[in-house]
Amino acid sequence: MRKTFFATLLLMMSISAFAGGMIPSSYDFSADNGEGVTLYYKNCEGGAMLVLPYYDSSSDPSWITWTEYVYTDPVINVPAMAGGLTVVAIDHNALYNSPSIQSITLPNTIKSIGGWAFAGDSSLTSINIPESVEYIGESAFNSTGLSSAHVSAKMAEWGMSLYQGCFNMQHVTFDEDVTVIPERIFFNCERLKSVTLPASVRKIDIGAFSACDSLAHINLPANLDTIAFGAFTEAPLEEVIFPASLKNIQARAFRGIVAEEITSLIMEPAGVLEEEGIEGAYDWDTETSLPLPKLRVPKGTKALYQADPEWSKFTILEEGETEGFVHVRPAQKAYKTVREGQLFILRDGRTFNALGTEIK
Repeated sequence: MRKTFFATLLLMMSISAFAGGMIPSSYDFSADNGEGVTLYYKNCEGGAMLVLPYYDSSSDPSWITWTEYVYTDPVINVPAMAGGLTVVAIDHNALYNSPSIQSITLPNTIKSIGGWAFAGDSSLTSINIPESVEYIGESAFNSTGLSSAHVSAKMAEWGMSLYQGCFNMQHVTFDEDVTVIPERIFFNCERLKSVTLPASVRKIDIGAFSACDSLAHINLPANLDTIAFGAFTEAPLEEVIFPASLKNIQARAFRGIVAEEITSLIMEPAGVLEEEGIEGAYDWDTETSLPLPKLRVPKGTKALYQADPEWSKFTILEEGETEGFVHVRPAQKAYKTVREGQLFILRDGRTFNALGTEIK
């Protein structure tokens, strides 16, 4: 799927941030990790920090050059001790762009992981994040080969672009107390098809799932308050259910939606949807956006939605109107209904909840 200008802009912002912050630092000592792999360190507060080595020709006052170091070992085990010091940190770019690395093991002495520390390690499929880690910098795992990720509450505090561009990312989970899905955390994860968010999530931040070309299914938790700018741009969602708690859908939050029908449980829709907050998928052959999906709203609220300048752009179906049948599979029909504030799907004489689980 082609990316919109917006998705490209987000990527350029990320690259620019990286380029501007990539300042090489020399190393103080090197040490064998006990398995024949030489790693490079700088002295830092509390111990030693693993760094990216480079050649410094600063003796020439007119020019300083540095050469990027690439690790060629497939397995990197970082020791807890090096040079008589406790290894407490991984520096910015420390193992950056080393495509031979397949596995990294970190000791439980690590407290800090710098931005872009493992970015570009395209063969990296395995890494542990010790519980001792208190900070992870931007884009630490950008464009790695990781296929799964678990986002802890700590990671959600500083997780901007953490897994951006992970081309093999397919499975993601979250701690039950995560309240914010960070900015661009899964931007351009093209194989990510389905995501289940915990009930604790209140905000999905800027571009969090933008350009996820395969993302068809995601639940929007009952306590969700804000869906930020471009959160799902170019994510071809097949079904969307807005919880009653939602207060703000920002511009381009849903650009490229392919669902035939979306459901809103919001009882007071005025001011919730910003201009261009929801747009149909783009047809590159005709260079036009496809029609907006139908909008199903709670019983008794149709007039409120029709009075809102943004929601009124939809074909609005109130709960109970029969035009709301949607095709689930060929020769199958499903009907959505709201009971006591919860959405249920009736199909073939069976009842399912909003996540597709059958209610016995």
